[in-house]
Amino acid sequence: MGKPPRKPRPLRPFEDRPLWRCPRCGKRFVTRNIYHSCTRVPLEDHFRGRPLAKAIFMRIDALLRSFGPVRIVSNRTRVGWMVRVRFGGIHPLKDGAWLDLWLSRPLHHPRVAKVREVSPRCHLHSVRLRDPEEVDGEVREMLRRAYAVGCQEHLRERREGSIATPESAG
Repeated sequence: MGKPPRKPRPLRPFEDRPLWRCPRCGKRFVTRNIYHSCTRVPLEDHFRGRPLAKAIFMRIDALLRSFGPVRIVSNRTRVGWMVRVRFGGIHPLKDGAWLDLWLSRPLHHPRVAKVREVSPRCHLHSVRLRDPEEVDGEVREMLRRAYAVGCQEHLRERREGSIATPESAG
C-alpha cells in the first residue's frame, strides 16, 4: 500500500504571501530564486553631480510615501521603488531624469514619451522630467496608479472580476 494522496494546501492570495529574501544580498522579491544582481549601489552615487535629478527624486519619493509604505531599491543604473513588487524608478541625468512606471494598462498621455508592453498586464511608461515642478497633479496620478501595481492591486481586481476597462480608468 502506498501513501495516501496529500491533501492540497489552500492557496493564499498572492499579495498575502511573504516576500522571498535573497540570502546573499537581502533584496526582496515575490518570486523565489529570481534572477537578479546582488550589486548594491549607495543611493548618493546616483545623484553625485546631478542635483536636479536628486530634487526630482526627493519630490517623487515624498509623493509616493503619502500613498503608503514604500522601499527604495538602488541598482547599478537606476533607483526604483517597491511595495510588494517594483513599480517605478528613475534614471538620473545631469539635466533631470527619466521616470519609468509600471502600469497594468497602457496610458496614452502627452507627457508619456514611450510605452512598452512587457506582457498583457505590464506596460512600462517613460516620462521625461527636467524640473521638480513637473512632478505635478498629472504625474501624481500616474504615480498613484503605479503604486497600486506595486501593491498588486491589479491582481486582486482580476481575481475579484472587477478589473476596470481602459475607458473607465480615465
